[in-house]
Amino acid sequence: MDHNQLKCFLVTAKDRSFTKASRELFISQPAISKTIKNLEEQLGYKLFIRNYHQLILTPEAEQLIPIAKNILKEMSAATSYMYMQNEVLTNSI
Repeated sequence: MDHNQLKCFLVTAKDRSFTKASRELFISQPAISKTIKNLEEQLGYKLFIRNYHQLILTPEAEQLIPIAKNILKEMSAATSYMYMQNEVLTNSI
């Protein structure tokens, strides 16, 4: 599970559409579908029930949403912290 997979999952879950998610993320629709499929395979369960006109979140997807949001938030905080630490070191030389 990586940043890209979690971001694709969250946007797709919000939009309930691979097409809308692809537009929002500036990624092709097949790439979004493949990313979600790979995430589902890694996790061992389906995240969406795919119907012709809509995507329905599975109970597992509903549980994953707050976890994925928290992971992305923590990744962003870690990146910001490390960037700031690098700036402090660079400016103290």
